[in-house]
Amino acid sequence: MDFQLNDEQQQLRRMVREFAECEIGPRVMEWDKACAVPLETILELGGV
Repeated sequence: MDFQLNDEQQQLRRMVREFAECEIGPRVMEWDKACAVPLETILELGGV
């Protein structure tokens, strides 16, 4: 069985990682303290 990611899966993985690093990482402590993630961010992630 081949468990390697195909090209499409690798691209999605890169896109999600970039989004997380740019949009989530810098704000994660703030959101953790507030116990909330802005709906706008969740919707943006859904667009990835």
